[in-house]
Amino acid sequence: AFHMMAKALMMMVVAVAGLQYISAAQGAGPCFTDPKSADCANPSTFYPDDAVNMDLGMLCNMMTYMPGCAVKKACTDKEMDGVFCKPWSMLSSICSTSHGEMMSGMKGCEKYKQLCITGTKVVGCETQIPKLITTKEVTADTYAACVAQSTLAACKTCVIAAADSIGGGCAAPLPVLSAACKAKPTSTYCVNLKRTCSTDTTPKVSLCPSNLATSGAQPQQTSRSYLVSFSVVVAVAVALFV
Repeated sequence: AFHMMAKALMMMVVAVAGLQYISAAQGAGPCFTDPKSADCANPSTFYPDDAVNMDLGMLCNMMTYMPGCAVKKACTDKEMDGVFCKPWSMLSSICSTSHGEMMSGMKGCEKYKQLCITGTKVVGCETQIPKLITTKEVTADTYAACVAQSTLAACKTCVIAAADSIGGGCAAPLPVLSAACKAKPTSTYCVNLKRTCSTDTTPKVSLCPSNLATSGAQPQQTSRSYLVSFSVVVAVAVALFV
C-alpha cells in the first residue's frame, strides 16, 4: 500500500510539473493579470523564449513587411546579433507603441500588451531598437523612394500602390528603402531611416547604409511650413517699413 501511495504521489508531482511547463510554454499565469508584482520580473517562468518565438513566428509569417520582422530576418540570417536579436527585443520592436508603431492590436502582440503595461516589473518590455522606423513610415518612404528611383533593382520586386498602402505588393520594404538610401542618402525619404540608424545603440548592419548617418537628409517642408515662413518674412518687412 505504501508503494502504491508513493507511486500515486510521484505521478501527481509529475502531472503538476507538466501543467506548469505547458502553462509557461503557452504563456499563461498570474503575471498576465498583474505584471506589476515583483514576482513577475523574470518572464522565463511564465512567458519563455519558446513562447515569445511562437508569437514572433505568427506575426512575421503573416506580416513580413513590418520593420520588426525585417530585424528578425536579419538576426536569423546572421546579418546582425546582440541584444536586439533577443526574442523579447524583437517582439518589442513589433508590439511596443512607444516608438510610434501601431501594430499592438495583432494576435501575436496579445501577451506583450498584457505584460507590458505602465508600472510593469517584467524585464524585457520596451527593449526594441530605439527610434525604429515604423510600418507606416517605411511604407510611405519606400513608395516615395521607388517613385524617385524607378530603375533601382530592389524596386522591381517591391510594388507599393500608394504611400498609405501598408502591406500591399511589397513583402519587405525596409531592405528596399535601405538600398534606395544607400544610393541617394540625402533624399527626404531617408529621414526616418536615418533617425533609426543614427541611434548610438543601433547595430550598424546591412539595413543601415554606412553613408546614411553622415548624410544631410532633412524632413521635407510641408506647405504649412512654407506658409509660416512666408508669414514671418511679411511680418518682418512690415515692421521695417512702418
